[in-house]
Amino acid sequence: KLTDTDESYYKGLLYRQIGEVYYKQMNYSRAYHYFHEARNNFRQSGDIQEETKVTLDMAAATFHSKDIEKAIRLYSAALDLADEHNNSNLIEVSLTNLASLYVISKRHISNDLLQRIELSARQDTVYGYHTLTDVSLLKNHIDSARYYLELAKAHTTDICDMAELQYTAYHIEAQAKNFEKATDNVHRYIYLNDSIMRSNMQFSAGMVERDYFKERTKFAQYRMKNRTVWEIAIAAATFFIIGIAWYIVRQRLRMQRDRTNHYLLLTEKANSEYKALTERVKKQQTTESYLRGLAASRFDIVDKLGKTYYERENTTSQQSVIFNEVKQIITDFA
Repeated sequence: KLTDTDESYYKGLLYRQIGEVYYKQMNYSRAYHYFHEARNNFRQSGDIQEETKVTLDMAAATFHSKDIEKAIRLYSAALDLADEHNNSNLIEVSLTNLASLYVISKRHISNDLLQRIELSARQDTVYGYHTLTDVSLLKNHIDSARYYLELAKAHTTDICDMAELQYTAYHIEAQAKNFEKATDNVHRYIYLNDSIMRSNMQFSAGMVERDYFKERTKFAQYRMKNRTVWEIAIAAATFFIIGIAWYIVRQRLRMQRDRTNHYLLLTEKANSEYKALTERVKKQQTTESYLRGLAASRFDIVDKLGKTYYERENTTSQQSVIFNEVKQIITDFA
């Protein structure tokens, strides 16, 4: 878990990185704003070294915004901070830039500061020779300034350094009242500075174009991913609907088959019952025919007996006996 001091420190780093992005894009006002926010956070965290570095960044952004007086104040503040924690590298950077600013502004510089700037200059780098050139200009030593300028040019191939050196050469010739060479040098400075600006603009445009295509690619990937998700969802829904429809049709076919089988079973059962009933009716008819035949034969017997016994002349007792016999036959028949 971060403490408040840690949070301020990391916020300062973040603001400084954002400021550096704007500085590279030559948006110096926005760069100064974020450098200022970074310095406030570093100051709150108590990190003097980072505060000194970002103060130098603020001064550089102010210089490119053509506010020379403010840039001098900021470089002086950075020098005081660097002296406080005795950082020789930051002291050298502060003194080098102060020398250039005093040359540009033509302000009076104290002898102590001028001597300190001269002593801090290293005679093995382009920045050291450039500082000695500025010191010679401040001392109005034109020949020494030209000498150190040539040494500085011999130690660099960087176009930004070359532009700064051409601007210094312009100040040397202008201070020497050699306006023709001063004009030539300022034209070269303008040409180099325009090249730097075009390069930066192309770089910025390339960065913007790269970011544009990167975002476009991300959007295309998002659309493709979203489209794939929707296609999968639609396909799943389609298969689900087809499955439901197939299940419903299958159930209906099964129910229709069950009903058909049930109807066939009922039909077979009805046919079997109809056949059984027909057989029973036939048997009943046969039985009835048999009984009717049997009854008819019995009645024929009775009729014959009656004719036999009743047509004869019998006595009353004989007729009674015959009557009883016939009655017994009929009773037995029933």
